[in-house]
Amino acid sequence: SSTSGSSALRSVSPSTPERFLEGLERWEGVIGSDGVSTTLETLSRYQRSCGRTGHRPTAVLFPRNTAEVSKILTIAQELRLPVY
Repeated sequence: SSTSGSSALRSVSPSTPERFLEGLERWEGVIGSDGVSTTLETLSRYQRSCGRTGHRPTAVLFPRNTAEVSKILTIAQELRLPVY
């Protein structure tokens, strides 16, 4: 999993693990597995960027361009996954 580049932060409630896993698979299809990180180190590093909630993100995405950001957000909207 990548640790560089722009990031789109993701967090999901425990009640939606299936949708989250589907989202991870689809995001990897868009930005590659090196563009999706679920490592504790990366999640801890980006926890401060996760808004006022103070929650650790469940995954950190590293899109390379605006087209990938658009696809990531489309997937999040379809699966009703929050974006931070």
